[in-house]
Amino acid sequence: MAYDVKAAFSVAASSLVLAFSIGLATTPTTAHAVVVAGDPNDFVVPAGTGLDGVVRYHTYSGGKAKTKCNGALLKGGRRVLTAAHCLTDSKGQVDRDQVSVFFDLPGQTVQTPRTGKFTIHPNWNGDLQHGYDIAVIELESEAPEGADRYEIYRGNDEIGRTGEVVGYGRSGNGNDGAQRSSDIKKHAAKNRLGALPDDFLGVFSNFDDTSPGTQLGFDFDNGDEKNDAFGLYIDEPDLGLGEEEGIFAVGDSGGPTFLDGQVAGIHSYLITNPQRPGRETSDIDEFHNASFGEIAFDTRVSVLAEWIDSFETEQPTADPGEDTVDVADVPAPGMLLLLGFCLAIFTSIRPKNT
Repeated sequence: MAYDVKAAFSVAASSLVLAFSIGLATTPTTAHAVVVAGDPNDFVVPAGTGLDGVVRYHTYSGGKAKTKCNGALLKGGRRVLTAAHCLTDSKGQVDRDQVSVFFDLPGQTVQTPRTGKFTIHPNWNGDLQHGYDIAVIELESEAPEGADRYEIYRGNDEIGRTGEVVGYGRSGNGNDGAQRSSDIKKHAAKNRLGALPDDFLGVFSNFDDTSPGTQLGFDFDNGDEKNDAFGLYIDEPDLGLGEEEGIFAVGDSGGPTFLDGQVAGIHSYLITNPQRPGRETSDIDEFHNASFGEIAFDTRVSVLAEWIDSFETEQPTADPGEDTVDVADVPAPGMLLLLGFCLAIFTSIRPKNT
């Protein structure tokens, strides 16, 4: 059976879903990440534990706050790797003019001055399944000294390996999907990278225009065969990692998946086939909500290493200007009024007559 993929967009804060944490909601809200099977507080990432280079940022257009997304600070300390869709419209055209990045460090949160210097991959056209959902933000000055810097993953052996999925956003239980919260926390979960977009050719119709090998897919398992998405759709059964299992969700866009401490993926989108009468599906419920049985796709960093490296070898495009500022001392203009969230993109799948 082939499946026709339909996209639905939901505005929300960054969030990860874990097999053992509380599920992520699709309703607009502030960030609170990772959905797990147990207590989500067990998966909060404390500052100073190696993930302080995983950042959150706000986007602006015409001085007005728009969305919130995530990113990862590259080794050079001046650039952040993120998702292109955080900075563009649905056609891949840039519709943001500034971003400001937040580093949550031990004892302080440091906000960088707003920058309008970011670059979208030239092959990004706004079509998530096509791939190339990746961008680089250049900071106005060097990142804080205490922020971790990351190498990118360059191997071609990602499939079958277990990655660490990190981001800010809502938490939730995989049985219920994402739940909103006003608490800003960074969470981390694990998931096994199990598929390339090529594996879905002839399965999901919207993958007909996919760029082979440019994305990394992983599903949200709960140990039950009927909710094993890869087992159902591509005959690659895997019941998951138990309570360590997790997935990103609405608003975690741009966050990283790590392999060996290096950035291997950038969170791009989710697909799901919500329950309907007579429909064959792995989804545990009828919602687009990062619940068990849904599938996540990262942009695959290794195949885009040459493009990313071209930025790290460049000199900064302008004088660094102001130093970074501590949010506690110099609040960002209108910061308390920021209600926009990163666009989290869910793709629903419905049976297609063949």
